[in-house]
Amino acid sequence: MHEDEIDFDRLRSYRLDRVKKELAKKDIGACILFDPVNIRYALDSVNMSIFNMH
Repeated sequence: MHEDEIDFDRLRSYRLDRVKKELAKKDIGACILFDPVNIRYALDSVNMSIFNMH
């Protein structure tokens, strides 16, 4: 599969929905993410260098 064949909007929605469902399943109202891998997964942040500088 090539990058132009990937539906990034659908992928972002899937990931965010998955995070929300897991939080709801465990009755967690919010979460704080520190690991850049988790931040990128949950928020689809493309500029991780900004996150890493703080």
